[in-house]
Amino acid sequence: MSKPYVRHAVALLGMAVVFVAAFARLIFRAPDGTPFGLIPWDFMSQCYPWQVYIGDTFQAGKFPLWVPYVGAGSPFFINPQSQLYSPVTLLVSLLFGYTQRSVQLHTLAMVFMGGVGAYLLSVELWRGRAAGVVSGLAFCLTSAVYGNLEHMTTTNTYVLMPWLFWTSVLAVRRDKRWALPLLAFFIYFLITSGYPTIILMTLLWVGAYTLFELHARWGEPARERLRVWGGVVAAWALGLGLAAVHWLPIGLHSGEFTRGKPMPAEQVLAQHGNITFKDLWGVLFQFMTVSPLPGSSTDISMRGLYFGVLALVLALVAVRRSPSRFVGPLVVLTSGAFLMACGAVFFGRAFLHLSIPAFNLSRFPASDSRALAVLGAVTLAGGGAQLLRSGDAEAFRLARRTCVVLLGLLLVGLVFLKELMPAETYNETVLLYTSAELLFVGSALLVLERPAAFTTSLALAVLLALELGTGVLSNTFAIAHPIKPEAYALMTARHQRRFTLEGVNVPREYDGDPMSEQSQWGFVEKRFMLSDYNPMRLGRWVELEKRGFTDWLRTGARVVALPSGAQPENAAAFQAALRPVDFEITRYEPNRVDYRLVLTEPSRVVFNEIYFPGWRVSVDGGARQPLLDVAGGLRALELPAGTHELRTSFAPRTFVVGLTVSLVSLAVWLGWVGVLAWRARRRRQDAPPALPPAGAPDAPASA
Repeated sequence: MSKPYVRHAVALLGMAVVFVAAFARLIFRAPDGTPFGLIPWDFMSQCYPWQVYIGDTFQAGKFPLWVPYVGAGSPFFINPQSQLYSPVTLLVSLLFGYTQRSVQLHTLAMVFMGGVGAYLLSVELWRGRAAGVVSGLAFCLTSAVYGNLEHMTTTNTYVLMPWLFWTSVLAVRRDKRWALPLLAFFIYFLITSGYPTIILMTLLWVGAYTLFELHARWGEPARERLRVWGGVVAAWALGLGLAAVHWLPIGLHSGEFTRGKPMPAEQVLAQHGNITFKDLWGVLFQFMTVSPLPGSSTDISMRGLYFGVLALVLALVAVRRSPSRFVGPLVVLTSGAFLMACGAVFFGRAFLHLSIPAFNLSRFPASDSRALAVLGAVTLAGGGAQLLRSGDAEAFRLARRTCVVLLGLLLVGLVFLKELMPAETYNETVLLYTSAELLFVGSALLVLERPAAFTTSLALAVLLALELGTGVLSNTFAIAHPIKPEAYALMTARHQRRFTLEGVNVPREYDGDPMSEQSQWGFVEKRFMLSDYNPMRLGRWVELEKRGFTDWLRTGARVVALPSGAQPENAAAFQAALRPVDFEITRYEPNRVDYRLVLTEPSRVVFNEIYFPGWRVSVDGGARQPLLDVAGGLRALELPAGTHELRTSFAPRTFVVGLTVSLVSLAVWLGWVGVLAWRARRRRQDAPPALPPAGAPDAPASA
């Protein structure tokens, strides 16, 4: 390994040590195996169950197109937040499967991956490891990222942002051709792992930056410009093609769900999902993610803005002192993304929501732009760190003056927060963590008094690591909740990995709430729940609920018969016409249910299962045929009298179409990588041998 790579490895190892120490509560376990903390809220009620279900189906040799355990059945392959096609999810599911602990570690690994991406981006822009360490630490330990740990897809989108910018810089500015297929891969990774509206905003900014870089090459010969433009367009198109198995079926079935649709712009731009200018104090006061100023209505996962006061100092140094052409675009990214996160108070944001309905999929404008603003700021901080590393005397003076100003702001804040915060919060949180921040900034001021490029950079990196780690600690409530050993043992025991017939004919569980979050435990326990909290709740389930079918879906027999051709309009007519059927369920799995039944007369057989396009049936070993949609959303088929063996299976054509596009794109992507690798090998073989250094003795002749 060459020396530069060794130095990068050492820097990344140091970042990893700091990261593990900061998130020790979520990584390590007590001697009895109980974690010291669990990621709370939506992580436990949605993200963890979905990942576990994917892992269990893959380990059982199946593909999770359908989930039979919630809402009388639901098409899992079009869940936009499942991460089913994410490369990490596919790899872990195929090799090991998932548990609660491995899903949690998966999330943390992704967050650290974001730090590595920020490191590479900053090294590429500022040409120094000092820049990379500052940007990498500040990004993977910013509350803008870890404040959203409960939302895996949101966090995934955040941590892939620097990778997209890094590959774009390499592909367009540096003309590294190998970066183009890498850019395509990260576009695929983003689309299959992220949250829809954050994906849109991220691609919008990456696209704008790419156009900026392409414009900078306008003076080159037309043939060269065409080659660069063509490569970028091909990379974007190929990334979309690789992800087609995810987004294409969702788009084709968008009319099937009631959630996940664009909302009125006024609802989206309501204050609850926006950053306020009052939240800007969170840049200085690390605890304000969980202890905001009184009167804040912003959701806890939307408030985090802290990325280290020392990183803020370095960012200001870069803005004032760096001659780099990247300063302007980074300032635009930071300020523009922050304004986007403010929602309704920024006219540009209102314009987007009024003109592009796709941006109205989420009620939280802050979620799609806040981390982008922080990424711009921490990348600027890397530029400031590199200026200090180069020994720029004016940069040192500016950093010292900025530290003095920030010390004053922290002290003033310490006084005024006593009047604003409840006494308990002030004494236990504000006083403790603001004092720590004063210590870190004061220490940095002392370090900056005696400029020494290497030792100063190292000391500032250590102080930044301590500062950011303390910031994680101050927001523990948003990151990790404790759990007792007996509760954790019960939770792990509820994980049923196998798919069996057990519980098929018992009533579905229902607490009266059709959107109960508890229903998501059906994914883990393989227990039949009637409620469905999926982000794409089926319109047919809602329609059946309106027609009065709730009780029958919960307690009715799994197979009944109606007169041939019957199409009852509501549950009362359905109950009046149904006849019992002698049946047995012989196989019950995701994507497949087999029956043996006996009919005394020709009938329309109705199953206590939700219909969806793609369900087909083979009767007595015959050719497959589509099932019927009866009574507003139940599966059914016409059968003659007699004993029948039925095999019903779910294989939607939209999945096949999307998968075909993705597989063709994968073949093209592999071919592209192969050609680039072959050309690189040829160049190495054709390169002339290196000449010996001047004055060196001639090499001995070969025998």
